[in-house]
Amino acid sequence: MSKPKFFGSILGIRTPLGSALQGCFVPFNRLPYRPMTNSLLRLVAWLALCASLLAPSSLWAEDSAAVTLADQPLRLIRAASVYKASAGVVLQTNDVIETNDAAAQIEIAQGLILALAADTRLYWQAPSSPTGAHQIYLLKGWVKIMQRAAEPVREAGVIVTAPWVQLAISEGAAIVHITADKAELFAESGAQTMAPLFELGKVGEEKNFPLEHYALWQPEQGLKIHPRPPKQFISEMPMNFRVPLERAPDRLKGAKTPALFEREVNYADIRDWLSSNFAVRKTWVKRFKPRLKDKEFRAALDVELGQTAEWKPILHPPPPPKPKIIKTHP
Repeated sequence: MSKPKFFGSILGIRTPLGSALQGCFVPFNRLPYRPMTNSLLRLVAWLALCASLLAPSSLWAEDSAAVTLADQPLRLIRAASVYKASAGVVLQTNDVIETNDAAAQIEIAQGLILALAADTRLYWQAPSSPTGAHQIYLLKGWVKIMQRAAEPVREAGVIVTAPWVQLAISEGAAIVHITADKAELFAESGAQTMAPLFELGKVGEEKNFPLEHYALWQPEQGLKIHPRPPKQFISEMPMNFRVPLERAPDRLKGAKTPALFEREVNYADIRDWLSSNFAVRKTWVKRFKPRLKDKEFRAALDVELGQTAEWKPILHPPPPPKPKIIKTHP
C-alpha cells in the first residue's frame, strides 16, 4: 500500500475540506512559474487559505450561541443598542438577553443549553480560553441550565452568577430562580458547587451542591442548603423545566436570522445591570460611555450613580492640576 501524500488522506478526510487541505501541501517545485511579484502574491494567498482551513474551530464554532426557540421575540442589548431577536439569531459574547411574556431557549455549541422562562434577564459571556467556562449572569427570572460533557474538558462548563450567589456546573443540570428578595437553586443532576457572592463580585467559600438538593439565599439569613425543595418552589417552577432539556430541531437546519435594530439604549434599559453587585459591571463603563452624549441618559445616570467609584471620574472629573510657577531670581 502506498503512503498517503497529503494530510487529508492521513486523517481519512473524504470531504471538500480534505480536498482543500491537499492543495495546501502541493510541493512548491510543482507550482507554475510566475514572475517574482506574482509568485509572492500567490504564495501569500496560498498560505492565508491554509491558515484559515487549519485554524482552531473554537475561534468561530465551538463557542457560538444561538436563540433556537422563542415563543415571542426577545429583547437583545448588544453593545449600546437594543435589538429584537427571534429564533435563529446568533448571539455574541457580552449580549444581554431578556424575555418578555414568553419563554425561549439558547443553545451553545459546547454542550450548553439554557431554557429561559418569561420575564427573565441574563447576560452571556463566552470563555476567554479553550478550557474556560461560560459565564451567565442572571439578574432576574427563571433559567434551567443543562451542561453536557465538553471537549476539551473544562474545570467548570458554566458558571452562573446571580445576585448574592454563584453556581458552577461541570456537567449536569440545575434550575435557578431569582427575585428581588431571594435566590433559589436546585441541583437536578451532575457535579456542582456553589458559593455566596458579596459586593463587587467577591466570591465566598465554595461548597458542594449535592444532587437533588435545594439552596436558598435571603437577606439577613445568608445561603442555606436543604435536602429537598419546598412545595412552593415546585409549584411555581415552569412546566418545561420538569423534563430534561433537548436541542431544538431548528438548530440542525443551520437557519440564521439577523437581529433587528430598534434603538440606542436608554438608562432604564440598563439601570438594574449597572447597579448590580456583579464584578462585570466595571466593564460596562467603557461599553456605555458613548451614551453619555445623550443628555437624558447622562442626567438619569448622574442622579443615581454619579458618585460611584465607576462613574464619578467620568461624570465629575477632578479639575486639572494648576501649573507650577517657577520663580526666577535676578
